[in-house]
Amino acid sequence: MKKRSDSSVQGWRIAKKRSATNKRKIEYSDIPPLSNEQLASMRRVGRPPLGAEPGQLIAIRLDPKVIRWLRAVAAKR
Repeated sequence: MKKRSDSSVQGWRIAKKRSATNKRKIEYSDIPPLSNEQLASMRRVGRPPLGAEPGQLIAIRLDPKVIRWLRAVAAKR
């Protein structure tokens, strides 16, 4: 058998994994439909969509009093 390079071995493993997942079929018929109330209560999970100018992630430490104040202001709005 011909020796494969690392990259071709990795590609072969990925292709093998994909073909295995494509063979599985998920059965959706037993899942009940969602009500309008359930759909309204759901929220998007994950990273928010990027706009024209994406926000920059920073980490700061704030006094607990400041955080309580900010949350109170946010709740009023």
